[in-house]
Amino acid sequence: MPPRDLTPAAPQWVDQPRPLVAVRQMPMVDWYAPSQLASTAVEAVLSGVFGRFVDRRELEALDGRVNDVHNYSRQDHITIDYLADTGDGWNSTYSIASLLATPALGVKAPTSQQALTLPMADVVILGGDQVYPTPSRREYEDRLIAPFETAKAWSPEATAPALYALPGNHDWYDGLVSFIRLFLNKGWFAGWRTLQTRSYFALKLPHRWWLVGVDIQLDSDIDLEQLEYFKWVAKEQMQAGDSLILCVAEPQWVYQGERDCGHWDALPKIAPQRNCPPPYASNLEFLEKRVFERVRTRVVLAGDLHHYRRHARADGAQKITSGGGGAFLHPTHGLSDQALEGGFAPQPSSWPPTGVSRRLTWGNLKLFWSHPRFAALIACTYVVLGWTVFADLHQIPFEWRNAGLAASEVLQRTLNSPGTCGVALLVFFGFYSFADRKRRIFRWVAGSVHGGLHLALCFTLGWAAGRATEHWGLAFGQPPQLLAAAALIAAGGFVLGTTLFGFYLLVSSWVGRHGNESFSSIAAEDWKHFLRLQIGTDGLLTIFPIGLRKVPRAWKATASNDPSQPRLEPDGPSLDPELIETPISVSP
Repeated sequence: MPPRDLTPAAPQWVDQPRPLVAVRQMPMVDWYAPSQLASTAVEAVLSGVFGRFVDRRELEALDGRVNDVHNYSRQDHITIDYLADTGDGWNSTYSIASLLATPALGVKAPTSQQALTLPMADVVILGGDQVYPTPSRREYEDRLIAPFETAKAWSPEATAPALYALPGNHDWYDGLVSFIRLFLNKGWFAGWRTLQTRSYFALKLPHRWWLVGVDIQLDSDIDLEQLEYFKWVAKEQMQAGDSLILCVAEPQWVYQGERDCGHWDALPKIAPQRNCPPPYASNLEFLEKRVFERVRTRVVLAGDLHHYRRHARADGAQKITSGGGGAFLHPTHGLSDQALEGGFAPQPSSWPPTGVSRRLTWGNLKLFWSHPRFAALIACTYVVLGWTVFADLHQIPFEWRNAGLAASEVLQRTLNSPGTCGVALLVFFGFYSFADRKRRIFRWVAGSVHGGLHLALCFTLGWAAGRATEHWGLAFGQPPQLLAAAALIAAGGFVLGTTLFGFYLLVSSWVGRHGNESFSSIAAEDWKHFLRLQIGTDGLLTIFPIGLRKVPRAWKATASNDPSQPRLEPDGPSLDPELIETPISVSP
């Protein structure tokens, strides 16, 4: 559906008015629209190629500004909000933004009916992938700035909360141009002040805590200038025994096992020798063990996976995946329950809960309804294949006992025509190559079965269409018969072919594969979350994971037009934030 214009009341500015970005209720991104698939693929390829030759992080370091840290250590306590993967649909992004802008946020506790009241954050950290699908100026305005500006358009300059942002892979698709324009100008982002001058930063917090944000570009190593900056921070600013909160754009503790430690069967010719692992498997490990070796990394935060999941060590150290700022969900079922290196064990609480995650996956069976343009693409593929084969099956009764005879006729027709054979192989390998590449055996088996089933379904639809058109008295091979058969094949491909594709995603998700593809098709607006961190006067860090089970679908103007407050409220049940689990205490 096209975005719906929604204009709240004009705010009563306290100081000089600023122009506001127009409010457009953007729907969730349709990742399965053919045009979207093509444009995103081009953006990803181009950013990957040119990012290797032009590293925007090195250009940032040429501005001549000296190394600095952002000092909040003079306060005796501080509150920090962390959220990642934000700018997607309006409903989900604005729901989270309005919670961040609420001065005193009431949150239901998981074990009692009594609500906690949490103050608004002094600092907001955007953990990566601020906008989807690509970081154009218009997408940033419609999908990110407008929701946050509607939630909080203005703050008194003396008491304005600060905002820092890390770029994710989607922010890098334009070479970081839009990200730099928005976050690195020491200006305003809605009602928050932006203070960073580079795409990475270090915050000195009360009671010898530090928060460091790292820009890892597109799976790249840390650039030299960024490395030198963090070495300077670690050597000249940090003291031995300080406590560190480390923010990265990807949960490398999750990806490390998939990319570096157990999937060499995909590349057997270059597999390393056994008992000879790489010295550092990830940027995260290098930072912890070499750069920040004098301090203790107590918490690591990352988005990129759009769910909440936590790994904890016996001494209280945490590794938390938190990507619930507004984008589509990722599954929480089918994930490994093995402890990570270093003794980090997975914790039972997740968002969405695993049972909900499994139920949501069934939404893939209505793929033809939720993604009609993708279904039309599959229908066209079926029609092209059916017309290319052009086997005369209308004389063979449409019965299972005759399936072998019909299949033999189609196979003979296909093998006798190189063009027909080429089209059939193209369709087969198109579905085969879609299979998850993390395990070679899965791709061989699941990819072959998936591609073979589509060929079988297309054959069945063509056979049925031939028999149906004969029953209607249409002569085989004549234009009326060809058009009627094409319409029948297209209808079957639209519904059955797309449902078969959705069934493949459903089954794959049960075995821990295609989590991204199976849930981006669902594009769920609900089950969003963010983290509120508090460092108290005693130096104890408390993490409040705050979730929304459901986000509103309709909004109305609030009674007040105070620009420091949300200017739209739910037109129906109010937002109902709750703690995902008991607050997590981390000692310094």
